[in-house]
Amino acid sequence: MAACQESPPQSRGLLPKITVAFTDQPESVLMHVALAQGFFSEEGLQVEPQMHGFGKAALQAVVDGKADFATVAETPLMFSILRGEHIAVIANIVTSSSNHALVARPDAGIAKLADLKGKRIGFIAGTTSEFFLDSILTASGLTRAEIEPVAIQPQDM
Repeated sequence: MAACQESPPQSRGLLPKITVAFTDQPESVLMHVALAQGFFSEEGLQVEPQMHGFGKAALQAVVDGKADFATVAETPLMFSILRGEHIAVIANIVTSSSNHALVARPDAGIAKLADLKGKRIGFIAGTTSEFFLDSILTASGLTRAEIEPVAIQPQDM
């Protein structure tokens, strides 16, 4: 409906360069698409992409002043705010309720949540995986003292 369209944007010149920290995780797919398709430059934005292995590291880049913006899940954001770091949420770009799972080898003997008792369970500290570990333990009536929690790096997950 051409009659309802806005006028094409007038040339405003390039805006200052911004650095955006993001990951190769599904939650950051819109950043990858926007960069690949030139959407930022079409709007006069100079975006310097900064890749990180996971959202917690991308957020830390913002906290440390090494990036201007980051894509990050809610859990690292919550931990950062609870530590008193001054950050702001400007947009929500993705929601999902089924992108996390508890995974075990078939021979691990885990058929139900109660079977986690005494097992080694890996998680990435300060991230959504730690939050979901605690949620699963609560749902199963277990505590961290009843499992062997193993904090690991994302690349080792």
